[in-house]
Amino acid sequence: MSLKSLKIKENLYWVGSLDPDLRVFDIIMYTPYGTTYNSYVLKGTEKTVLFETVKDKHFDNYIERLNDLNIDLKK
Repeated sequence: MSLKSLKIKENLYWVGSLDPDLRVFDIIMYTPYGTTYNSYVLKGTEKTVLFETVKDKHFDNYIERLNDLNIDLKK
């Protein structure tokens, strides 16, 4: 499922991923409704902070959401 970034408040965005098909998380936790990978971007005046990432199978969509925010991934 591909979503755009979600603005939470000025300069703070959710860029995570939904994983509704996941049934067991970290080998020990049953997840009958799946899970989310919550990743956030905070844009400051001088720097941008990325909190957490996503599971590798969601990485391409994750990069799309970062690109949606015009984040220079080469820095």
